[in-house]
Amino acid sequence: MPISKEAQNCIKRKHNAWKRYIKTRDPTKYREYCTARNKAKSILKKERKPKEREIANMSKANCKQFWEYVNSKRKVRSGVAELHTNENGETKIAYTDKEKADVLANFFSSVFTNEGNDVAPDLEGIEVHDASNNNQFSPEEALKLIKQVNVSK
Repeated sequence: MPISKEAQNCIKRKHNAWKRYIKTRDPTKYREYCTARNKAKSILKKERKPKEREIANMSKANCKQFWEYVNSKRKVRSGVAELHTNENGETKIAYTDKEKADVLANFFSSVFTNEGNDVAPDLEGIEVHDASNNNQFSPEEALKLIKQVNVSK
């Protein structure tokens, strides 16, 4: 959700207060940071509350927006942790994305078997049913069905 200029300024003040505290380790600077942190948190909460209430009130009419918001709050976005592998009796740790990809590729390639392509399976005696009956729709019927689609789902 977009935030107001006031909230952006509070967040900037909070970051600047934190930098000042880290630089000096002065207890008064820490109290200034805590004040800025609490104010930023309060403003963000006040801005988020009406937007969430609006989404909740409109959930029956616009369930797509509701579930989009819920799913955005549910998902945990995290990367792949470093991977430990044993190569020639030596433990190695993969840190970069390329190293992790190589370790995972080696692991999963060892799991799969390579079957020859020279012999195809025998399908005689297996009954195959054609599920489609190739219905043809007129443009008018298709348009009628399209107009009945609920776009908020």
